[in-house]
Amino acid sequence: MAGFRAGYVVGGPAEALLLAELGPGLGVATPAQAAIVTALDPGGRALARMARRRAGVAAERARLERLLAGTRFSFAPSAAHFVWLRGDGLTGPDLAHDLAEQRIAVAPGTQWGDEEHVRVTLRDRAATERLASALRSIA
Repeated sequence: MAGFRAGYVVGGPAEALLLAELGPGLGVATPAQAAIVTALDPGGRALARMARRRAGVAAERARLERLLAGTRFSFAPSAAHFVWLRGDGLTGPDLAHDLAEQRIAVAPGTQWGDEEHVRVTLRDRAATERLASALRSIA
């Protein structure tokens, strides 16, 4: 979805050369422009959809926290669509490897300079249950 990312910058005539350098070489793709218009529509369906997604992510985060209570696994409070998961006595790479053996893909924190955690994207109830089951089998 990197092609859907877009931003803006404002400057005066003195910054014209800099602004030209900052602009995307091929412009912003039509699908990205449509996504921008949809996202900025204050009365549109996109706001309701995003609110439902935020609520769903919050519910899965709370569910995962309950499912991991009393285990060696934990994560810090977050409002993001992912958590930084750690397991006592396991390095992030070891945890990522153990989960990969159960066909669960996570990103080792080493990609961001963190040896103790993995980044787990929160999805839906089934994915949360599957992750918790895999973690219980590792413990």
